[in-house]
Amino acid sequence: MIVSVSESGSSTEPPSGTGTRRAYDPVTFAIVGGWAPDLGEMVGDGLLKVAPSARLSTGGPLRLAGGPIVLYVGASACQTCSADLQALKRAAGSARVVVLPEDAERDQALRQVLGLYKYDWPVLVGSGAGPVPGTPPASLLVIARDGWLAVRLPASRVAALPDLLALLGRADVVETRPRPSWNGRPVNRATAEASAPAFLPEGLAPGEDLPMPAAFTDALAAFRAGRFADAMRLLEGASADGWLLPPEARFDRAVCLARLGRKEEARRLLLRIGDSRFHDDIDRVMEGLNVRRQ
Repeated sequence: MIVSVSESGSSTEPPSGTGTRRAYDPVTFAIVGGWAPDLGEMVGDGLLKVAPSARLSTGGPLRLAGGPIVLYVGASACQTCSADLQALKRAAGSARVVVLPEDAERDQALRQVLGLYKYDWPVLVGSGAGPVPGTPPASLLVIARDGWLAVRLPASRVAALPDLLALLGRADVVETRPRPSWNGRPVNRATAEASAPAFLPEGLAPGEDLPMPAAFTDALAAFRAGRFADAMRLLEGASADGWLLPPEARFDRAVCLARLGRKEEARRLLLRIGDSRFHDDIDRVMEGLNVRRQ
């Protein structure tokens, strides 16, 4: 009953996240902080729209605006429906819940369970496409941000639902979606959900996003060639455009200074480095260069 709709065009892909600490709204590019993989799989590549023929059993269309909506996709055989729906009732809290039969022509068993337990959740009925492609029965689909974001998880993992609803229901910034800068290109989740670059074997700390900017790759080439002064100059460009965070930028500059024999300058710079996701790697590299922070 729900199809994923995206428009053609080109755009810059959203920045990548770590996959364990944050995720990105595919259209607004807003950070969803506190994300963890066990909360579910982000799906869809644009605005979700309900098929024109789809209606709620209570009357009227399903509107995606407002707070998160939980869709339960019930299997025609309904072997786990009873347990799934009881667990969903406990976990959903005040969230809107809609039931979607796997097959609209074979929903009798699902409706019987709803009636037996006196659940008044509406059923999405009518012909049309299924939910987000690939969503199997006995699944939960949580739709948020007015249909711009959807997360899928098995019904057996309903225990994660309260945390997921709290995360997706948070509105730190009120804004119009999509952002004007989005020109309709579907999100490339292979990029958006990629892990942040690891600490480099050369002993330099990269930024959090891919691809690496030209300023950093040029600096890396100069560093590998032993041209540490050139590398330090080029790294300033990667820092200026915001790709390198301040702790990593200061560390990379300190490494170049140490390689140039200017270890006292490197030590002073490290005193103001702050917290870094490469804390252990930084200590190891600086010990190898015989530079101490203290």
